[in-house]
Amino acid sequence: MSDFYVSKRRSRLSERALYATVQAYSEVEKYLPILAERKNLNEKLLWSVWRILPVEIVAPSTLGPAWEKAWHCLHQRDPNDVPTLALALEHDWPIWSQDKDFEEARDVCKVYSTAELLRILDS
Repeated sequence: MSDFYVSKRRSRLSERALYATVQAYSEVEKYLPILAERKNLNEKLLWSVWRILPVEIVAPSTLGPAWEKAWHCLHQRDPNDVPTLALALEHDWPIWSQDKDFEEARDVCKVYSTAELLRILDS
């Protein structure tokens, strides 16, 4: 679905920062209604949760080694995911995503599924 970066600087969820590219943020907003319908979830509740998440929009540099590495890793599979990986590589952040395209990025960046992230947050 979407791709985010979880800052490990703080220990409580309310204090953790989530970072996203404009593309990833927009993708979440596009798919929230679809997710609600598929999973039989309350769409208004999902929107409420989405609005309170501490998400900061950040643009990756399109020049430099991070962008080049991200491009070589993902451009053939899904070029729309390149900015997400480039941002993560640029800042040494892990990615939170259910997007299977990021399987290709696991060699260069830590990628967490929602289930993995929830286990970490619960510990």
